[in-house]
Amino acid sequence: MAATVVAQLESLLQKLQAIDLQNLDAELQKQLSDLSVLAAATESHIDSCRAEGQNLPQVPPAEIEARSVPSSLEANGSPGPKFPWVDINPSEMKSSESALTNPDVPREFGMPFKGVLPLEPPLNLFVWPPESISEQEKPALERLTPAPAAPRPEFGCYPQASEYILNSEPDHSYRAGLTYAAPFNTEDMEIASQQMLNIQMPPNIQPARFDFTTQSFVCDPIPGKVKIPIGIPMVHHINGDPNRAVTIVCAHNLDSLMHYEGPKVKELIPWLMTLTWGVATDTSPRIPGIFELPGLQRNIRSKDVDLTKIATGNGSFNLADYN
Repeated sequence: MAATVVAQLESLLQKLQAIDLQNLDAELQKQLSDLSVLAAATESHIDSCRAEGQNLPQVPPAEIEARSVPSSLEANGSPGPKFPWVDINPSEMKSSESALTNPDVPREFGMPFKGVLPLEPPLNLFVWPPESISEQEKPALERLTPAPAAPRPEFGCYPQASEYILNSEPDHSYRAGLTYAAPFNTEDMEIASQQMLNIQMPPNIQPARFDFTTQSFVCDPIPGKVKIPIGIPMVHHINGDPNRAVTIVCAHNLDSLMHYEGPKVKELIPWLMTLTWGVATDTSPRIPGIFELPGLQRNIRSKDVDLTKIATGNGSFNLADYN
């Protein structure tokens, strides 16, 4: 009988390992129930053999090891790994530190270094329906040409913009349908990187004067730069390919937003300004500005701060931070 019981136990274990993962709980419960019945029968048989003074058959150690339940099934009563096809043995894993830099070391988390095939999504996923395209007119300027460059500074260099050209055919990947584009060559990335590390503030960054009639600052052209058009995205075409466009910037004002959901934006702006800067009146409860909210801390760019009490490098935001 012992040999029969062992054979049945082996059969059940094989079934456990081949269970359909889609119905794991119900099938596992049934198999464990059958296993429990057989275990009770085995224990009863062993007790009867001992009572009759019979010698129990000795199973070789190798067979005992082969018949043991896999670790994935016995650990913490778990029914097994959710993804058994991922063949990773945690005991053989090296430290995650080496996995961060060595492609040959399996990673416990994150993106694998190799074995992942990059697939470019189809361009038709990134288009707006015709009814969403803005009806704004084409601007008068076909090209945005940088202002004349300033003399090179004693140290470093000034930024230099490319010439941007208006698209001739509507581009439905942008709601404006219009873009100003310039090529960006990947061969120049190293040069661009070095220039960014040594860049200096160009002349005419500060406004020249304030126009009280228009209630706005007046700026002189910045050498080597272009003026950002209102409401039209500026993009770079990687290696000159219009199908590989990267948006650089798009500036809006209330007038340009009227081509989209402008009325709703215009309705929300006063409330946004109230939440940002606060309100102090004699007729209504005071609303604190966002910079007065509890828990916010000043940083090195805030006004009237004690620099000895501010963390080094804590200057990403002008008003406050969440450190």
